[in-house]
Amino acid sequence: MSSEPNNQRISHTQGQWDSCTSMSSDFRAIRYISDQDANIIAEVRYVEGFSQEEMLANAKLIAAAPELLATLKLLMLSVAGCEREPRYEAARAAIKRAEA
Repeated sequence: MSSEPNNQRISHTQGQWDSCTSMSSDFRAIRYISDQDANIIAEVRYVEGFSQEEMLANAKLIAAAPELLATLKLLMLSVAGCEREPRYEAARAAIKRAEA
């Protein structure tokens, strides 16, 4: 069952995202991901079994997601006509997954 009203797709928070250090008293919160207005949209927390370096790298990757998606879409426009290439299909599938 979809939690989206009328089964409409809800898009991600627009704009540039940033990863910033948590100032929380909750020691498990390592980084916050915020939008361009400094609203917290996600939190990367310490998970047992993962290093702090790995968690910080995950936060950076999450923060870069909107820019990566936009850049991939631009690249797809520049390779129009290469639809039969496996890499093209992989990129198209990644965009579809990000926008699902």
